[in-house]
Amino acid sequence: MECGPLVAIYTRMYQDVLGLQKPWHIADIKIEPHDKTEVILVDFDKGARFDCPKCGTTQCKTHDSHPERKRHLDFHGFHCCIHARVPRIKCPNCKSVVTVDVPWGRRYSGFTYEYEMMVLSFASAMAISKVGNLINENFDRVFRIVSFYVNEWVSNSDHSQVCSIATDETSCRRGHKYITVVIDLNKRRVIFATPGKDHTTIDRFKQFLEEHDGDPANITEGCCDMSPSFIKGLNENFPNISIIFDKFHVMKMMNEALKNKGTP
Repeated sequence: MECGPLVAIYTRMYQDVLGLQKPWHIADIKIEPHDKTEVILVDFDKGARFDCPKCGTTQCKTHDSHPERKRHLDFHGFHCCIHARVPRIKCPNCKSVVTVDVPWGRRYSGFTYEYEMMVLSFASAMAISKVGNLINENFDRVFRIVSFYVNEWVSNSDHSQVCSIATDETSCRRGHKYITVVIDLNKRRVIFATPGKDHTTIDRFKQFLEEHDGDPANITEGCCDMSPSFIKGLNENFPNISIIFDKFHVMKMMNEALKNKGTP
């Protein structure tokens, strides 16, 4: 991009938007007109030192660098990408060469944090295929973003306070394929999902609960439909539970009984 006041303004703006701090800086901004892409070139200061992402050792010398490109939020109708020279440092403690973490995106992802947060926001309200169509990105790449953060949340979740749950099954594809979901009724969110709809799904939930600091003895309320499988699973796995049938299925059974009673 040609030098001038406009370049300085754009550079300062992106510097602030990306939250870049020394030794990182914007080296240039380029336009690729053939595919309407704006490329922000990010570099680091000569002689800069970095912390080791593995052990935390500070002031490690730069060994070499490699190029890395991540898609950022679109700007003025253009796709926006960050193309950076990412350093590898020689850690004296690890005794190995390690790639540093960049502040604008996670390692092995082709997207910036801001772009991934946008994807997650859309994915919470619509199907992943629709998200891909909306942002002009293929299904697999969108799915990998969502899967990473869902798995991250599940791995680090703490369910020690869970005491009231609801279970239900839902069809996940054609051909009578089902998944069972478990909801924390106090926080009103799904905390577990597993294939199937028999009593073993509740066995798997109990194991999951224990692996995430939950105590089966703390579960005192469980809401479900009148499925014998769910009733069996809940009674066998949670000794202090009181089972409540959801009103939809109770009313459905009552209506069917009244209808059948009135039939000659």
